[in-house]
Amino acid sequence: SLAVPIGRDLTYFYRPHDAGTYMYHCHFEDVEHVQMGMTGLVFVRPAQNKTGNGAGAPVGRYNGGPTSAPLGYVYNDGAALNTPLSTAYDREYPVFLNEMWAMAHYNDAHIVATDWSDYHADYFLMNGRSYPDTLAPNGGGANPATGDLIAPAMALASKDGRVVTTAIAPFNQNQVELNLFNFAMFNQALLGTVFGSVSPRVQIPNLLRLYEAGMFEVDDLITQEYSLDQVQDGYDDLAAGTNIRGIVAFDV
Repeated sequence: SLAVPIGRDLTYFYRPHDAGTYMYHCHFEDVEHVQMGMTGLVFVRPAQNKTGNGAGAPVGRYNGGPTSAPLGYVYNDGAALNTPLSTAYDREYPVFLNEMWAMAHYNDAHIVATDWSDYHADYFLMNGRSYPDTLAPNGGGANPATGDLIAPAMALASKDGRVVTTAIAPFNQNQVELNLFNFAMFNQALLGTVFGSVSPRVQIPNLLRLYEAGMFEVDDLITQEYSLDQVQDGYDDLAAGTNIRGIVAFDV
């Protein structure tokens, strides 16, 4: 693909030869730019959706066809409905698989260069959701990840208050209700965070050094230790409410 020089424009032209569902991305620093959201689905609809065909397949409902018609067609099949060669369908639900590397997003937020040869995905997404949100129904609800609780949370915050969102919203969530007058007059802040807004590669070694120096007390927080073959016992104790902060001790 052609690279576009700074300050210049270039019009990309794409002529599809076959109907179908395709993925696009920028083809320039694609590992980085996919993380920036420069990827998605492209639907190329067959002409048969608009015109039907002479074999008894009507115009699809996508293009104003009758209610008895199928929603659309996958290809220009030229076949009659309800025959083996027909590609008519009545439901369409695209599935887009992607992944996210949290470290790269942290680096971008803190103006730090990212070494993309270290790429290691942390979240694997289906239509912008990771498990268990992939099991949730579509639409809104009283869910902070969809933005429904942002306005009540901001109303509870005091002057100079901060509201920090920790849930990952659906990929296509782009609206949230917010009283901008109060937001400005109360000098409030709405922040997003991942991994506590720190770099695990930096913070975990720092915590270990503080622990070794006796400046970070951890041992008193541990309520139970388990060996590797006692992991199930740890889960059972959690369910019974007898284990609060248990750890698995590895013998090295």
